Amino acid sequence: MTTQALTESSLKRRIKKYLPRENMQLFIPCPLNLVPVANAELLAKGIGQNLKSTPDWLELSGDWKTVYQCNLHSSIGTRVLLRIAAFYVNSYPELFQKLKRIHWEI
Repeated sequence: MTTQALTESSLKRRIKKYLPRENMQLFIPCPLNLVPVANAELLAKGIGQNLKSTPDWLELSGDWKTVYQCNLHSSIGTRVLLRIAAFYVNSYPELFQKLKRIHWEI
């Protein structure tokens, strides 16, 4: 299988087709015991009024602007992760088949 280089316009078309524009689920992993501090930091910047905290990460939903703001203003969160797919599997072959359907080149 050969892969072709994506032009800028074809990449924009793929992003528009395969990635959502709003109501994306975001996860921000944080170092141990610093989730409340990261939560307060994002709230102080006016980002993510719908933040949910777990012991290991922050979870919120938003659009691309929220993704960019979290990435720019979160000094405690280690990264901003975006859920691109969700599915249930019962076996490794089924997992492999479903993973192949995801457009990873985006």
